[in-house]
Amino acid sequence: MADRVAARLLSRKNKMAMKLAKSEALKTVDCFKSLQATHMAMVIGKMRLVTYDEGSILCEQGDGANEFFVCMEGTLKIEINNQFIRTMGDCEFLGEKALLGKNATRGATVTASSKAEVFVLSRHQFELYNLHLLVL
Repeated sequence: MADRVAARLLSRKNKMAMKLAKSEALKTVDCFKSLQATHMAMVIGKMRLVTYDEGSILCEQGDGANEFFVCMEGTLKIEINNQFIRTMGDCEFLGEKALLGKNATRGATVTASSKAEVFVLSRHQFELYNLHLLVL
């Protein structure tokens, strides 16, 4: 049973990874735009696929920033100083400065406004696998 669940989760992650790669959304992120396809695949492969229920907070304004997010399905609400700014959807991203800046802070609060599937790349993973060397 556990093997089937693990296989289903891996399949879901692979499906989302293909969707992200085909969208070329990461090519618009400054720190990824010069990457070759094989290196882009490495970056996507190191991302975790996380499911957030409606109302879940991904990050809060003012907190330390150490994760990059890509919304794959569902919607995320962006607020600054408790004021609605916009809604994010498929293949939209935020937090790229968190990968490069050791003292980065969140400029907004991000909440799942529906159930959302989100790829998450931590600065730790980014540095651990030397992904930061690929983007220099």
